[in-house]
Amino acid sequence: INNPNNPTGAVYSKETLEKLCQIARENHIYILADEIYNQLDYENQYVSIASFEDMKDYTIIVNGFSKAYAMTGWRMGYIASSQENIEPILKVHQYTTTSQMTFAQIGMAKAIDQEDVKEEVQHMVDTFHERRTFIMEQLDQCENLSYIKPHGAFYIMVDVSKTGFNGQEFADKLLDYGVAVVPASGFGKGLNNFIRISFASSKENIEEAFIRIRKMLMDINR
Repeated sequence: INNPNNPTGAVYSKETLEKLCQIARENHIYILADEIYNQLDYENQYVSIASFEDMKDYTIIVNGFSKAYAMTGWRMGYIASSQENIEPILKVHQYTTTSQMTFAQIGMAKAIDQEDVKEEVQHMVDTFHERRTFIMEQLDQCENLSYIKPHGAFYIMVDVSKTGFNGQEFADKLLDYGVAVVPASGFGKGLNNFIRISFASSKENIEEAFIRIRKMLMDINR
């Protein structure tokens, strides 16, 4: 599971996760939980699946510093699980990857619990929250576009089907207006009519992008 989710920004409810945990415990199923967006949660809905009763032995958490700490290019990540799971994972890891640079590991180990770092992370989350609100307000002004409200991460999924284009066609057309978005067809079945927009850019850039998006919508409706 990916929680909070990319590309939709969905955050699973505690009730949904509890049901999943029950299935895992009853059937001895491991859950691989990608929780890299766990700090980008705008409505305090996120709960780690490992926090449920007796789930630590059934959970392998994959996380990293790329998103919350804006360290995308450093490729720093980690796995958290039981000792029983970690030992075979470590064997595979040693033979399939190159070790991370030492100074980055030491730096993040010290920084992760520092109050000033936590304040910076919270500032970033607050900024994303403001941009999320702004981008939804902009989309509400765009005729024939609808969206899935994101509760986490920093993306928003937009349904473009009422424009007469599918997601790929809409994204291609939008490039002519100088705006790059991602057609969502690559994320799975049923998403051909969606595009994904990231709000990990400045508010000024987002505002300019929507001026251009509205211009395109006006042009195609003439």
